[in-house]
Amino acid sequence: FVKIDCQPRILVTISDGLGNTGTTNDKIDAVVDDLITEGISVVAVGFGLDNATQLQRIVNKMKTAGEASDDDYLYDLHNNAVPFMAQNRQEFIEAMNDIASNVKAQVFRGSTPAPTTSADNGDILLTASFDASDWSGNLTARQFNPYTGVLEATATWTAKAQFANNSINAFIYDATATNSVSIYTDASLLNDNFLCKPLGDIINSTPVIVAKPPFFYDFDSYFNFKYNVDVRGRDPLVYVGANDGALHAFRLSDGVEKWRFYPDSVKAKLNESGNSPQDDICSPAYCHKFILDGSPRPADIFTKTGEDEKWRTVLVTGLGRGGSSFFALDITYGEDFDEPDKSDGTEVATRFLWEFTDSDDSELGLATSRPVTVRLLDANNSTKWATLFGSGGRETPHLQANKEAYLFAVNSWDKSAVWKDSATEPADTFKVKLSTTALKNDIPASPLVIDYNDDHKMDRVYLGNMYGNMYRIKNINVGDTPASEMLYDSGKTDHSTPVTAMAEFAYAGDDDVWIYFGTGKYQDQIDKATTHQQYFLGLFDENASTGFVTSRDHSTQEPTQHRPYKKEDLVEATAEIIEAYALNSDGTHADLNNDGSVTLADRRRYRTITCDPPNTGNCNPNNSSWLLNLAQPGNSGSERVITKPLVVGGIVFFATFIPDGDVCGGGGETWLFAVDWRTGEFVTDAVFDINQDGHFTDADKEVEGNIGVAGIFIGGGRPSQELAIHNDILFVGTTGDGTKDGIKVNIPKQRATLRAWQQP
Repeated sequence: FVKIDCQPRILVTISDGLGNTGTTNDKIDAVVDDLITEGISVVAVGFGLDNATQLQRIVNKMKTAGEASDDDYLYDLHNNAVPFMAQNRQEFIEAMNDIASNVKAQVFRGSTPAPTTSADNGDILLTASFDASDWSGNLTARQFNPYTGVLEATATWTAKAQFANNSINAFIYDATATNSVSIYTDASLLNDNFLCKPLGDIINSTPVIVAKPPFFYDFDSYFNFKYNVDVRGRDPLVYVGANDGALHAFRLSDGVEKWRFYPDSVKAKLNESGNSPQDDICSPAYCHKFILDGSPRPADIFTKTGEDEKWRTVLVTGLGRGGSSFFALDITYGEDFDEPDKSDGTEVATRFLWEFTDSDDSELGLATSRPVTVRLLDANNSTKWATLFGSGGRETPHLQANKEAYLFAVNSWDKSAVWKDSATEPADTFKVKLSTTALKNDIPASPLVIDYNDDHKMDRVYLGNMYGNMYRIKNINVGDTPASEMLYDSGKTDHSTPVTAMAEFAYAGDDDVWIYFGTGKYQDQIDKATTHQQYFLGLFDENASTGFVTSRDHSTQEPTQHRPYKKEDLVEATAEIIEAYALNSDGTHADLNNDGSVTLADRRRYRTITCDPPNTGNCNPNNSSWLLNLAQPGNSGSERVITKPLVVGGIVFFATFIPDGDVCGGGGETWLFAVDWRTGEFVTDAVFDINQDGHFTDADKEVEGNIGVAGIFIGGGRPSQELAIHNDILFVGTTGDGTKDGIKVNIPKQRATLRAWQQP
């Protein structure tokens, strides 16, 4: 038996053809049928056989079972539908390696979409992926129709294909060397063999595109930087981390890798390659390691050193599950690290800036948080740029039991401390603890940083934790002593409703903001079967500039007391799963299959919102803070939120995931919701083209039975880490279905129309 995670799923039968004279075709059929019924795949291997007729019968039945299953790819694991055959020891070893590779390739699949947000770069969807059969990675670019979201059938380019004709241009940082960044070759580290593969697996790192400066800042002469000929003309590059230990930079135009960079903190793992075949990434026996698994995050920052003032583009990346380190590069021009200066003295080479590891690893933990670079006010009424990130779990799992949650901040240019640890006799500090009381075995979600008064200086940080609470950090200016306070108290003393995805927000005016986040986790084996009730919440943070959280009376909207929200303070509703026909504009059932008739095959599953409302037909008439109870299907794990929400034009989009009943698989369902930002209910206008007629009408707001639609089914597998939007095209990737067409959505409030103008 080959074990996958937790229970036997694959039976490898090896036969030399002896002692099987009593085996009949009927017996083979009966046994194999029983195994298929139990969900067990049979792989046939013949050793020293000239006649494999009976093994071929097993193969044929497995192939038939595979073709009959829409969601199980393990049944047919043979090459070209014939048994694996071996005539000697080496061929047998190769056959078993092939089987193991095929199993890994089917069980572990993943992708993450990252479309461009600038029409100047073309309407491109990037998908990062991995192949577990050899732990290689790939990056694929596809054009999509900007009006429909439909992807071109043929990829514009794949990074893997480009490596065939291009050499690897690699650089490595060495903290002990005089020239800290040098060219990286096979000889750079004693035992390293990671250059044997063009691109390692990309699992959790979301690609990011850096092209022309995208912002419209009206301070510090950003306009001059934005329209600088050299900066504006820089190559649009795609940056992504891979578990070969490198941050890779690819040209967006053709997918050619321009350069790659290895931080100092990956050297130890890279140097383990020569220890054993299990450590060698190019060995069939390689045991996968996370090395550089974090997502790079770019930002334009203004730096000032003496009289030297300038704007620069920096890129901050964490090692993710690969280690406890964040590092930053100056990628203003995107050129190689050894690129010579221009004739006018302009330094265009990419530069290493810093690498941050906390002196106490028990507090930083793994660098899984998404870093965010922001502008803060300092004591002299000027500004500085800081990079904020949350702590992660302990790299050594058994030490996690005593881990508490922290928010970190460093100077974006030189990693110096941003905050003070107290008002009296202050010392520099890089962090603040989330909970004022001891909460052990804790990990925060990635931080959401908000500028609530639109002065381009950030004011508050929001982040949830494993206990289901939402915290608000105030006093975050440079030189301040930050303070953490609770916005939402889950009342939980366990990890039954953890907040693992980054929150989102919407402005409500006058220092008021709404905070949106969901609960749930999908990281460990046990998560697949957890059935705890999970939620999606919208919390109104009135007067966010003050130090108080106001609980309000639902009916009068009058403040009741200043304390964190609790579940009983929120208006509750439930997100239910329904199956129904979509409706045409004339009220008839829609023919979604376009086969000329309406049958049961045209019914679809949708999401609706129900409640026991104070006023009939309106769950939340007073726009109170709200909570949606997510689904509990009963035959699988509970529905949960593991993806950052997206707020656009008064609509809160969020993806959910329902694991399937197979606790040893990685499958499930992804759903996409669209709800009103103030009520958590149905949006006034139709958001999805439910009846697929190419228009958004009132017919798209409901399905048969006058049931309102708040969500649609996306596909199999878990959702990508982020939702991405390009104009009115929304992208939600899934690990099961991979690259998917964009979804055309209706967002009326996002559109601005010129009604009149006057020449002064």
